[in-house]
Amino acid sequence: MAAAWRNRPFSIFPVGMRQHSEVHSSPVSTVIGTPAAATEPVRQRRVRRETGAPRHFRADIQALRAIAVLLVVIYHVRPNRLPGGYVGVDVFFVISGYLITGHLLRDAARTGRVKLGAFWAARARRILPASLVALAATIAITAWLAPVTWFDDLRKQALASIFYVENWVLAVDAVDYSAADNQATPFQHFWSLGVEEQFYLFWPLLVVLALWLIARRSAKAGTSREARLRRTLVALFGVIIVTSLAYSIYTVADGQADAYFVTTTRIWELGAGGLLAVLAVKRMPRALRYVFAYVGLAAIAWSAFSLTGESPFPGLAAMPVILGTMLVIAAGTPAQDEEGVDLGRADPWTFASRLGVTQWVGDRSYSLYLWHFPTIIVWTMVAERDPDYLDIIAMVVVSVVLAHFSYRFIEQPTRQAAWLRTSTPRSLIVGGVGMLLVAALTFAYPVMMARAGGGGDQQHPDAADDER
Repeated sequence: MAAAWRNRPFSIFPVGMRQHSEVHSSPVSTVIGTPAAATEPVRQRRVRRETGAPRHFRADIQALRAIAVLLVVIYHVRPNRLPGGYVGVDVFFVISGYLITGHLLRDAARTGRVKLGAFWAARARRILPASLVALAATIAITAWLAPVTWFDDLRKQALASIFYVENWVLAVDAVDYSAADNQATPFQHFWSLGVEEQFYLFWPLLVVLALWLIARRSAKAGTSREARLRRTLVALFGVIIVTSLAYSIYTVADGQADAYFVTTTRIWELGAGGLLAVLAVKRMPRALRYVFAYVGLAAIAWSAFSLTGESPFPGLAAMPVILGTMLVIAAGTPAQDEEGVDLGRADPWTFASRLGVTQWVGDRSYSLYLWHFPTIIVWTMVAERDPDYLDIIAMVVVSVVLAHFSYRFIEQPTRQAAWLRTSTPRSLIVGGVGMLLVAALTFAYPVMMARAGGGGDQQHPDAADDER
């Protein structure tokens, strides 16, 4: 049931206007976490070796971000061209798990504790400003332009997105969404961000548990706290990964409609990235690095082109893209090999990952993820027809422009704001107040409904044909 539901084209237009849209054969499935942890660049360009737990700027990870968001965008505008492009979300999941775990591990190994408040405040500073602005803008424009008959779903999903539980709302509604007369909403891509935020809430607690466990055991002579912490985390993460993967395989095989969205079927993907960070892959021979990088890239490409909306997913079908992403991250993109030979030209992946355009897209991947889906939905709703190639080009250009301004004027300033960075309580309070203010904007839907006539039979003037 889940596969069939995911493959069903969502109607972007009011039902009376058209029945199905090729533009979104699986809008919810590809919506990427661009996961915000997976989009945080660290500017340190000279790196001798980029393997192991993340410490410095990773050109390869930035390139993976660019690949992931482009897979999702292409899938959303032309799913028939890239039927498995929704796996870009899974690439982001692995990246997020890897980076976040590396950060937690370094702090825990150095200080012997995890500052939960500071960690969550940093996540709030990184994630909330851009997402809340995108949500506020989407609420405003859909309250003005969308059919009144959409308003109940729009408000419910807007609130779920604001509080990062959209994946659970979609999971609960999964059976209802199998009806062919439901349209995509511009908030559905927040399902993957919901999975990530829930991961950020509980994953640090595993590191706290690991520290508590090693504190209760006497250390062997010559064994560092970091080594003991890594071993304990491997065991804890292993249990979580195996349990989540088994549950994912079972629910997908059983055809459960909510399997695609629930956090329990997805944690293993983020956990796989976390496990890679804990294992700390050491320096490897140049030939092996090539094998890891290109086999990994091939696995990602195979998944993007071979999987479809009919594929049972995630479960076992997600293994190639998850393992492929892990291989690429493990390979790294060293600036030089062991003999000091520059690999920038000798290695096509290293060269491509360092290109300015690659890094530019990677920097803006989070904002591009936030803005592309509302742009597609609203554009198609206003156009009242299937998008042609000019529409597609225009939608992509608008999305990129919005992403650039979001990155330049929202992401960067708030991340660098000293008045937030220097105070954990202030960051958490400002983030919480921001969420409540944007949630208050959702009252625009019932207000506009009342202005249109106040009843379920009344319609937005642009949606006279929209009847369920």
